[in-house]
Amino acid sequence: MKKIFLLFIFAISCVNAQTYTFDYQLKIGKKIKMSPDKNFENYSLLINSKNPQYDIGLHNNSYGALSDDDKHIAYHFSYSPNRRTERFSFNDNLKFTPQDEFEIDHILVEKIGENKYAIKCYKKQNAKRPVLDIIASLKPNEDDLIRFYYLDLSHNIQTKIINSLKEKLNGNYILEEYTANYRNCNSHYFIEKLDKINLTLSIPNK
Repeated sequence: MKKIFLLFIFAISCVNAQTYTFDYQLKIGKKIKMSPDKNFENYSLLINSKNPQYDIGLHNNSYGALSDDDKHIAYHFSYSPNRRTERFSFNDNLKFTPQDEFEIDHILVEKIGENKYAIKCYKKQNAKRPVLDIIASLKPNEDDLIRFYYLDLSHNIQTKIINSLKEKLNGNYILEEYTANYRNCNSHYFIEKLDKINLTLSIPNK
């Protein structure tokens, strides 16, 4: 594999720099009606398997963002991975206020197959209809790589769902694929490729 991560290696000498480390890259794919979505942009997720509070999303081989849910800040950047001399340019950073898209007070997780689970999220425990349905397919893994990549929901909601799912598990797993149904939209995402990486990124505090 071409080490595209050289684009992140740049010289910054700053005492007050914020340092992030990443050990996995997940290349994400999308299906519509069980066929590949040819219009789906190239997307990769860089994560730290020990710390789910931050990640990097790479879009279209040209731009991306580092999201830190602990500090509530997103760093935006552009890059040119196909150039002989890699370029990496931060454009801006944006503070955000965490806000859940909807209320979830009850999550029901049911095993429906070998390493396959149905997850239903309800606004209240006695609610009749879930606000979110997920079918998740897992695979045992040496590190904990359960992340709902490309799921347009707050970190808080995703953490609630992941914690409820982990109560049914014994050991570490990777989320190979999932189907999510909410807001009258049904999306099916899967991991096309998984690579181990060794990336340290330092961003100076401004």
